[in-house]
Amino acid sequence: MKEDIAAMIRNLNFQHVFAFFAVMESGSFTKAAEKLNMSQAAVSRIIANLECETKLILFVREVRGTVATPAGRILYKEWKDGLRAISYGYTEAYKAQMGFINKISIGSIDMNQNLSHHVALIDWFGDTYSEDNFKIEYERTEVLWEGLISHKFDIILVNALDAEYLKMQGAKCKLVVERKCALYIHWSHPLYDKEVLEVKDFSGENITFFGTPDMKSSGQFQKFCREYKVDVSNIRFESDYKKALVSFIRETGILFSEGIFCEGQTENARCLPLEGITSGLAAVWTNENMNVPVKRIMQYAQTL
Repeated sequence: MKEDIAAMIRNLNFQHVFAFFAVMESGSFTKAAEKLNMSQAAVSRIIANLECETKLILFVREVRGTVATPAGRILYKEWKDGLRAISYGYTEAYKAQMGFINKISIGSIDMNQNLSHHVALIDWFGDTYSEDNFKIEYERTEVLWEGLISHKFDIILVNALDAEYLKMQGAKCKLVVERKCALYIHWSHPLYDKEVLEVKDFSGENITFFGTPDMKSSGQFQKFCREYKVDVSNIRFESDYKKALVSFIRETGILFSEGIFCEGQTENARCLPLEGITSGLAAVWTNENMNVPVKRIMQYAQTL
């Protein structure tokens, strides 16, 4: 018996279901045909085929209209919830494909600043998604990239120079906020008191670089090394914000970063803007479903 039912179900299709529901809810083959934008003959053939496949008599035509049989009423009752579930499932799947998601998981580098564009962007996520539907985790860029590949994160927010490398690995990247880069010289470093700083002054110096070694592939990084005659072996890469700050203050005394470090973190530092060298915050994702959320991020970022 179960095998017979399974065989019957395999032969059914949505055309059977929708025609059945149209006749049930309109009480007429004629009205059902109008609702489905089909001919009455076509609806009759579909219902006849449905009855043939299921071996059920579903309707009886009477003078006052089409009346459902007990079998037809039971089938309608049981199928109604199923059809609703199918419709809901399709709607949710379509919303996900188009980016209208209900939940989002963000991975981000930790800037730990109260005034930065980075914090403003995280606050926007919190306002856009409810507390139950939004999750944020702060990690090093390397960990964030692993989380994106394993689908732990939907989107990661990283240094734009790192994003160039991730793009080479197949990820999609968008520069959310652009910032000029600068060299910061700590007050304890000998160069701090030099009246006029020259390019050659940095050629033999150790420099803390806020980012990962993968930045070496970035055109901006290569431009910096070329123009300031910096030896890559003298650069200490730190993808963790706090570690980069410690390295800058206690060890190298020179930091390469975006303007974000100006916001209350480098009061005792001298800033040397780097013309034509920029970085910023980039959104990185791999799932097509994130295309629309990223567009919304970009729209908000333009207001910062």
